[in-house]
Amino acid sequence: MADLTDVLNALIAIAAQAVYPSGTGQSSVAATPVKIYPGWPIGGILDADLLGGTCHISIYPRDEETNTSRYMANWNQQTLGTPTLTATILNNTVTIGGTVSS
Repeated sequence: MADLTDVLNALIAIAAQAVYPSGTGQSSVAATPVKIYPGWPIGGILDADLLGGTCHISIYPRDEETNTSRYMANWNQQTLGTPTLTATILNNTVTIGGTVSS
């Protein structure tokens, strides 16, 4: 199951694609360097970067967000049955054999 870090990383990837459509080796759509990262910006670094012309995009969860998952937090491994189907390939033909069991 995805956690908060996975969501933040996915949002960062989406933002990076929007800001750098030709890749990070090319200039951004803002024609200035852009830093994209999770969490709150650090004041001193942000101030220095803004004075130098670098933009910041910080992605963070809001305080009122909560995990409302209805699924169990623990993963339970189920026992697997013995496979009863076979597949053989000869040239461009796949032959399925065996019996289906539930």
